[in-house]
Amino acid sequence: MLSPCLICIVIVIYIAFYYINEWKEFWVWKVPPGPPSLPLLGNILQLDSSAIHHCLTKMSETYGKVFSLKFGRERVVILNDAKVIKETYNGPHVTWRPKIFSLDFFLEKGFMTCREQHDFHLHTKIMRQTFKVITRTSLCEKLHEEALSLTDRFNSYQQIAFDPKDDLSLASLNILHNIAFGKRYQKEDDELRLIFDYTEKIGKSITPVHPVNLLPWLQHIPNPWIRSMMDAKECRDSLLLNFYKKHKETFQDGQIRDLVDCLIKIANDAELEGDTDALRLLTPYQIIINIWTIFFAGSDTILNALLWMFLYLAIYPEVQRKVQEELDDVIGRDKLPTLQDEQNLPYLCAVIYETIRFSSMSLFGVPHATKCDTIIEGHYVPAGTQVLANFYAVNHSTENWSNPEEFDPERFLDRDGKSRNLTEFPYFMPFSTGRRACLGKDIGKSEIVVLTACLMQRFTIKLPPNVMPSTEPDIHFDLVPKPFNVIVEERL
Repeated sequence: MLSPCLICIVIVIYIAFYYINEWKEFWVWKVPPGPPSLPLLGNILQLDSSAIHHCLTKMSETYGKVFSLKFGRERVVILNDAKVIKETYNGPHVTWRPKIFSLDFFLEKGFMTCREQHDFHLHTKIMRQTFKVITRTSLCEKLHEEALSLTDRFNSYQQIAFDPKDDLSLASLNILHNIAFGKRYQKEDDELRLIFDYTEKIGKSITPVHPVNLLPWLQHIPNPWIRSMMDAKECRDSLLLNFYKKHKETFQDGQIRDLVDCLIKIANDAELEGDTDALRLLTPYQIIINIWTIFFAGSDTILNALLWMFLYLAIYPEVQRKVQEELDDVIGRDKLPTLQDEQNLPYLCAVIYETIRFSSMSLFGVPHATKCDTIIEGHYVPAGTQVLANFYAVNHSTENWSNPEEFDPERFLDRDGKSRNLTEFPYFMPFSTGRRACLGKDIGKSEIVVLTACLMQRFTIKLPPNVMPSTEPDIHFDLVPKPFNVIVEERL
C-alpha cells in the first residue's frame, strides 16, 4: 500500500508535468491562447453554466477571436468571429466530428457523427434526395394538420394565460414525427410519454460538458449517467425498429408516405443496381438513426424557434401587427398559408431571421473537429481537436450589426419592404455554415414560416397584465426561453 507521503509526491509530480505541458502547448506549440486550466477539470469552474454565452463572449475580449479552453482533459477551440468561422468551416481541415462519447453512443454510424469523407458525401447525397421527395409530397398537409390541432387547443384555453411550451412541444414533435414516421400523437398517448422521456434524457447527455464526456473513466464503470443513457437508447431503438419493421411490411413502390419509405425506396433501388457502397449506409439500423437524427434536431429547432417567436411577438405587439397585416394582404383569412406563400411574406421571414439572430438559439451549432493538424488564424490546432463556433458572439457583435441588442426585423428588409439577399449578411449563419451546415435548413425554415403564418392568421398573442418575461435564455444544448405565459385571443 502506498504511503501518504508517496501519494503526495506522485500528485505533485503529476501537477508539475500538467502545467509544464500546458506551458508547452501555449508557448511552444502556439495553440490558441486561453486561461490557465486545472488538472482533470480544465476550465469548467471558470464557466458560468447559466450564462455560458456571455461568459465565452467576455473571454473573447481578453483572449481574442480565436481562443481555447479545456473541457476536462480535452482542449476545445472557440471561434468568435464570423469571417474566421466561415473560412474555417468552409475549409477542408475542420470537417470531422469530435469524438464525444455521448454523441457517438446515440448517433453511431449516422451522418451527424460520420468522420470518413467518402461516407459523409454519400450520406449527404442520400439525405438530400430524401428531403426533395418529402418536400414534393405531403409536407404542407402535415403542417396544416398540426396548425389546426394547435388552433383547437389554444381556443380551449378561452383567453386564460398559459405556458405554450407543452402545446408547442407536442406540435413540433408531431410535425417531425409525422414527416419521419407517418405518425402523430395526442397528449394522452402512452407512447408519446416514452418519446418525450428518452428524448429528454438524450438531450441532457449529448452536451460536451456532460460528466461522461468530461471524465472518460465514468464510461467504464456503472453509474447513474451511463444507466440513463442506456435506458434511453434501448427505448428509442426498440420503438424505431418497430416503426421500420411495420413500414417494411406495408411498403408499396410508388407510394411514399414519409422519410422511412423514402429511404426504403432508395435502399431497394441500390440493391437492384448492385450499389454495395450505398447499401452499407442503408441498413435498417442506419436508416432509423439517420431519420431519428433529423427528427431529434429538427423538432428541437422548431420548438425553440416557435417559443422565441411567441415570446418576441408578445413583447413587441407592433411587430406582431405588421405580420398579421402582411398575412391579411397576401393570403387573407379564408385559406391556409402554403409553402409557396413563403416568398411573398418578406416581413414574416424577416421576423423569423431576427428571432434566430436575437435569441442565438443555436449557441454553438453541432461541434466540428480537425481531421488533421492545421492552422487557424496563425494558431496551431492538432488533429482531433474539437472546434466550436460562438454564434452568440457573432449575432450580437457591433462590428456585424447596427444596434445588435435591439429586436429589429426590418434590418433584413430593403427600403421597399422586400427581403434583402442573405449574401448581404455574410456574418449571419442561421443554420451554421460550410461543408457540414444543416442539411434540412430549407425544410426547417419553411416549416416555421407556414406554422407561424397559420397561427398568426387566427390569433393575437398577448402577455398577461403587468407581466414582462425575461428574454435571457436558459442553457440546454441550445439557448431556450425561460418559462413564460401568454394569452391567446382569436382575431375578429
